[in-house]
Amino acid sequence: MKLKTMAMTGIMSLAGLGLIGTGAHAIFTTATSSNQTVTAGTVNVVFWSSDANAGCTTQALAVANDCTSITLPTVGPVGSTFDTPASTVNEINTGSLPAAEASVQVTDTVNNNAGYYLQDEMNMCIGSDGAAVANGPLTTAMALTPTVTLDGSLATGYAVLGANQANGDSFTVDFYAGQNSTICGDVYSVGSITSGIWRGYEGGAYTMPAALTSAAQGASVTVTVTNSATN
Repeated sequence: MKLKTMAMTGIMSLAGLGLIGTGAHAIFTTATSSNQTVTAGTVNVVFWSSDANAGCTTQALAVANDCTSITLPTVGPVGSTFDTPASTVNEINTGSLPAAEASVQVTDTVNNNAGYYLQDEMNMCIGSDGAAVANGPLTTAMALTPTVTLDGSLATGYAVLGANQANGDSFTVDFYAGQNSTICGDVYSVGSITSGIWRGYEGGAYTMPAALTSAAQGASVTVTVTNSATN
């Protein structure tokens, strides 16, 4: 009897082990992953002019010093009829993305009481590639927002500043009264977007401006031209 009991016990133990083994099913899993880093590019337009303040007179200096703003020399004293020497401003994109030139905005700071008369009686010309981009009274340039919308488009490739200094652009600026600008001549603008806006704002065809009045004597005005570009 004892032998039989022991035998059964052994069998039950084996059966128990068998039940444990068949009831615990092993499931094998695996997983894979991939990584991707997204880095935003940059747009950074710098300026230089041979007439600019020290440090921004050449492309190399403009890039090295990150010349996003330049100061052109003071002009004058001027007479009642004048046209200032045109300053050429160059621009290039040091960023990693191409940028389309989008707009230009003109603002000013009147430095003394007579400056308000000079502001109201002075004209300015912004020219590029020998043509008028915006030309007429300084007050019109400031009143229009933006002063001029450029035709730049990444889709068309027109007026685009390439990435990493691939290509640049330039524009000229002069101020005048009592005569026409030697740069822009007798048109408000030749731009496909801006010509109608400037002509419409001034009420018709371009007219040569009058000379400064005596009220503008001793006047001083600082004009700022801001270029905007977009990707």
